[in-house]
Amino acid sequence: MHRCGIREEDPSDISEETEKKHEYQLSSQYNGYRWSVKNQARMHLRNGDPPYGNISEAMKRWPETATAVAVTLDHNEQVRVIAPHGFDDLLGLAVRRSPFFADQPYFLTRVESKRWLQTWPKLKLFVCLIGGCRSCSPFANRWSAIVKSYRAYNIRTAAF
Repeated sequence: MHRCGIREEDPSDISEETEKKHEYQLSSQYNGYRWSVKNQARMHLRNGDPPYGNISEAMKRWPETATAVAVTLDHNEQVRVIAPHGFDDLLGLAVRRSPFFADQPYFLTRVESKRWLQTWPKLKLFVCLIGGCRSCSPFANRWSAIVKSYRAYNIRTAAF
């Protein structure tokens, strides 16, 4: 089964029930996929943040940098790509916690529960071993470990 996510931004209805209704409708129409619908206008409440200014502001706070990529149509029906962390991690098969997402234990649990490393063995999981990690960024040389198997805690130090 494939997984698909839809992120919308509708400040007029921030109920989780509406998200579930959309997921049900999509699953009914396209039953070969597991759908996840999240209204980004609600996510600041869940994350304990002030309201996000736009969809890109919300996406840069997603747990992983590589998943923060969206394709949408603008008001003129032109394709628009949103990637607040760029494409390097996505194209480089790197799973890395966003520098704007502080909860590393949640991030690691999420990676494990989604079984990404088992599903796609070429993925590399980058874990920041420095303090609270807010200062780490995908462009700094502070990411100091590649976790090959989070389950087994096989950590190899790498120089970048």
